Amino acid sequence: MVSHFADSHSENFPDDSGGPQYAARRQTDRRHEQQSTVGLNFSHRPLAWLNYDLKSSFYNSVDDVNSPGIAPGARDPFGIPPNRSKGSFQRGTFTGSTTLAVLDHLSVNLGFEELIEHGANASELDFRFFTLGGKFKLTRYTSSPFFEARASWPFGLTLLGGVRADFPDKFSANVSPRVGAAYRVAASETTFKANWGEGFHLPSFFALGNPIVGNPNLKPETSKSFDIGASQSLWNKHVEVGVTYFDNRYRNLIDFDAGPPPQLVNRSNVTARGVEVDQIAVSIVKIADADFDMFIPQTLAGANVKALAGFRFEIGIANDGIAEGEKTRQMKTFAPVCFEGGFAGGDSVSGADARANGDGKFIGEIRSHTA
Repeated sequence: MVSHFADSHSENFPDDSGGPQYAARRQTDRRHEQQSTVGLNFSHRPLAWLNYDLKSSFYNSVDDVNSPGIAPGARDPFGIPPNRSKGSFQRGTFTGSTTLAVLDHLSVNLGFEELIEHGANASELDFRFFTLGGKFKLTRYTSSPFFEARASWPFGLTLLGGVRADFPDKFSANVSPRVGAAYRVAASETTFKANWGEGFHLPSFFALGNPIVGNPNLKPETSKSFDIGASQSLWNKHVEVGVTYFDNRYRNLIDFDAGPPPQLVNRSNVTARGVEVDQIAVSIVKIADADFDMFIPQTLAGANVKALAGFRFEIGIANDGIAEGEKTRQMKTFAPVCFEGGFAGGDSVSGADARANGDGKFIGEIRSHTA
């Protein structure tokens, strides 16, 4: 069983207001949000070749947002009036799956997911001389059977395949296949991989019902993606580097249009392609039994601690069609860089397992735009 609860308060200048340095209105957005999650998982293996899993979860979110709006400016002569909204969102998920070890090197997974979502929002826009109220409420159901197969051989080859069908009650059904392959050369610790797949994504409740940028006419996103790459382990698997070429193509991508008025819209066609470079460094450190006992728990004395650090650099270009029949523009040469880190350890002598995991990221991004 898994449970989680969070209560947060935040204040910041509204997006597109100019921020703390340039915002004409010095008041900030004030947001109060509560989130809770409860989940229950059950797994059973009645036979050596048969395993089934049952998972259920419930998510609840309540938020209250009070915004001063955005003053009129050169780009948007109307601005955004002061506004307030109260919203709630609930999502229940049930998943059942069965894994069959058909052959020594082949396993298949059959499953079904049922998703129930409900969201509501009440808002007010203050136009000084009058107040305009709005309400949004939606319940939707999505049923999704899926099938996956995995074949692995001792000489290093792994093949993956699967298909998922989504049956949302508010939109047309969609089928998303995917295939993949990986080959690991044991002698050199080199792995080659390739993947192709299709995706399907419904508009979020925020995208449909937000009082400022929401658009109830949004269509679901669909995508086709392909990637091919290689990774190499170095220095006794303490460092791993990899490079991947990717080509992702989206239909009806949900994106923000600054306007005026600002609104979320469907981009008819978007293509993003580029190269991603990864480096992960892993080191094993032996903690001495004597000198450091005053600084570390006794269970970690003599333990092997694994430290993880790495970065990812990605560069590519993207094209997007603003809408059906309109001109296409070249945009977004991007280069985000991410840094990640963490560590974990356990005492192999006593069997004690004392672990701590953490990660942090810094993402820098460079963009160029040509209309």
